Amino acid sequence: MNREMYCPFCKKDFKMEEKPFHWGEGVVALGFECPKCGEFLLTEKEHRKAVRTASNRSMLTLSRKMFKLGRSLAVRIPLDIAQKLHLKPKQTVELYTNAGTIIVKPN
Repeated sequence: MNREMYCPFCKKDFKMEEKPFHWGEGVVALGFECPKCGEFLLTEKEHRKAVRTASNRSMLTLSRKMFKLGRSLAVRIPLDIAQKLHLKPKQTVELYTNAGTIIVKPN
């Protein structure tokens, strides 16, 4: 299925082809990959389905692309995960690194 979509990262309209997105072990959702920046966008329905499947498995691991925000790098936290962890805008979090891993811990 082809649709005209808007990429919030590239800020461009383009046709996106629906394809599977592998989101952790055994969790697959259908979505759209931006051909310019490579960001993968899921519909709200597919996102909720994937989060529900992952949550039922007590698995909150997913892959996200970093993006530039000013001179820093940033990553989006999906709303479902933010709600499950009671994260709020402007809330302070602690960042840790350990053996090549980044850990984000709410305060």
